[in-house]
Amino acid sequence: MRLYTIQQQIGLVQPELNRLDDQLKYLDSRINFSTITITLHEPEPIQVHADTGHSLAAAINRGIDGFYGMIDTLIIVTLPLLPFLLLGGLGFGIYRRWKRNRPVPSAAVKDLQE
Repeated sequence: MRLYTIQQQIGLVQPELNRLDDQLKYLDSRINFSTITITLHEPEPIQVHADTGHSLAAAINRGIDGFYGMIDTLIIVTLPLLPFLLLGGLGFGIYRRWKRNRPVPSAAVKDLQE
């Protein structure tokens, strides 16, 4: 009787074992077809700049960089304002011409003659 119970238990477990075995074979075949690509790069070496003290060439280079920065700033500020500066200059020129060609009032002429 006992042998019969063991065979029943084996009969219940055997289909599950077969299913797991088939799944294992399937996954094993999938692993054989998979490809893994690994790319390794060596990191760039860290560059340490040692402070060697005051350098005339470095000071001149910083001065030139500062001058170029100032020129860049002037260009950046001036270009957007250029239309307003041109209109203001044109208006000022028209005002001066108008003021110069304006007739002098007669009362002011009489005061000047006296």
